[in-house]
Amino acid sequence: MTQNSGESKAKPAPPLETHVAPPKITQEIPPAQKDSVSFSKTEYQGTIREGQADIMQILVAGEIHGQMGKPGLVAILFYDQNGTPIPANSNAPAFATPDGQLAVAYPLEIAQDKQPFEMTLLMPLQYFPQNAFSAAVKFRVMVFTEAKKIGESDMKDFTIVMPNAPAPEPANPQPNTPNSPTSSSPDSTKQTTP
Repeated sequence: MTQNSGESKAKPAPPLETHVAPPKITQEIPPAQKDSVSFSKTEYQGTIREGQADIMQILVAGEIHGQMGKPGLVAILFYDQNGTPIPANSNAPAFATPDGQLAVAYPLEIAQDKQPFEMTLLMPLQYFPQNAFSAAVKFRVMVFTEAKKIGESDMKDFTIVMPNAPAPEPANPQPNTPNSPTSSSPDSTKQTTP
């Protein structure tokens, strides 16, 4: 599928329920896979509120070479400001690597020899450890085929800006009509003398 509209639009974020548990992370990319992935974007896009949940959005784009027909996976792994892996909450096994690092991953179809990809990945903030955002957080994007790492981005820093919660309705709204007894108009509190 190609778009000829002249504007490059990212695919909408996949539903959060379609994420998968990330595979075991190997430290080295096999030499034969060294140039299999090029990244053009790895950007923190901010945080949105869905219902009661705050969801981080990260835009990922690039191209995968020479992997046609293999099952692909895009994963984002999270690190503290020192580059140490952030551990996932114990209540989030689907958002953790087998080693317990906080991560989120989505399947990726590789249908051609030079497969472009551009997607926004979603990560619920509730699965980060408490106080994880008291300092800058880092992330790295990794691409896998057949559960083997074939590419990774540079480490990126970002600072979380929490979305504003909807303002609660005031308990006793004050009408703005000047003749209202609850109005703060000076005339409404004037004493009448016989």
